[in-house]
Order: sequence, then structure tokens, then C-alpha cells
Amino acid sequence: MYVRDAIGRVTSTIVCGSDLHLYHNEFAGLEKNDILGHECMGIIESVGSEVKNVKVGDRVVVSAVISCGYDGCRAEYVRVPFADVNTLKIKSDVKDEQVLFLSDILCTGWQATVLGGVQEGTTVAVWGCGPVGWMSVMWSRYPGAKKIVAIDCCEERLEKARLQGAEAINFSKTDILKTLQQMIPGGPDICIDAAGFRFAKG
Repeated sequence: MYVRDAIGRVTSTIVCGSDLHLYHNEFAGLEKNDILGHECMGIIESVGSEVKNVKVGDRVVVSAVISCGYDGCRAEYVRVPFADVNTLKIKSDVKDEQVLFLSDILCTGWQATVLGGVQEGTTVAVWGCGPVGWMSVMWSRYPGAKKIVAIDCCEERLEKARLQGAEAINFSKTDILKTLQQMIPGGPDICIDAAGFRFAKG
């Protein structure tokens, strides 16, 4: 282990859509015995001699955008490179399920709204209402988007987007472009693709 790394015992992890792409051989590179996963949290079991911000016993969320180059986090233990900047300490009274999204999904939705330029008064359409779509809807509300439209074919997901303050279009039941133009004449200022890959529709 490098002096700035830590070893963590994984307590929770999430299956990401990118894991599924690898699993279904839609991306090249997955080899026999590779361990998938890049979104996890756990308990620090050991730290390198130069690690200052976390200690043994700390409960942390691990950043999803780092890698040791060998394995994923769907394992019992993970090595966290540069642990001082790639972990976020979590209080003991918070459940894993309440903070695990900090590893990737919540940040991905935030990045989509920042890169898209969502700000007060803008109109936003979010294609795909899975976890990243929900987070994109939530983060679009934060700076004060005037109208947010969530687009999907799954009513359960659309209902969750409605609970986040979005209006919804079920593209399997209506003409999406016509309906969107009626809801936002001239079209939305910002469109976020939170479905991606082969799942994108519209």
C-alpha cells in the first residue's frame, strides 16, 4: 500500500449503469476475474503513514472517480488511493442508504446541471428518470429553474421526478416533441440526457 492510501472494508455498494454495460459486453475491456463497481462506502481498516484526514475506524464514502487500476469496489475490501482527498467522512448516526449516492450519482446529476448551465429562470428537460435523472431534477431546482420536465416511459420513475418538483412526460403514451413544445413553447433552454447509451429515446 502506498503511504497516502487507505484500506476500507466495504459496507455498501451500488450497481451503476456503466457496470451493466461492462457485464453485458457493451464496452470492451472486461476480463475474467475483474471486479466491477466504483460506488461504495465503508470503514477505514488501515491507513498509509502520510494519510492525515482519515483514521482507522472512520466511516467514509469513497469517491467514484478514482481507481487503483486493479479492482472495483464490489469486494470485501478496497484500496483507496490518496485517501485524504478521495474519502468523505460520514457520521455514525446516518444510514448508508442516505449517503451512498454521494459517491457518484448525486455528483453526476449536479455536474449535468452545472455543465448544462442551469440557473434561475431556465427551463430544463431531463431525459431518463433513473437515479441520475432524479438527481438532475433535484439539482435543477436548486438554482431556481423555472420549469423542469422529466421524460421517461416508467410511471414509477416519473412519479419520483414529480415528487422532486418536475412535470412529467411518458414518451410511450404521447408524442414527446409535441407535448414538450406545448409545455415549453420554443423548447427547453437546457436538455440533460440522463438515460444515455442504448436507452435514450425521443
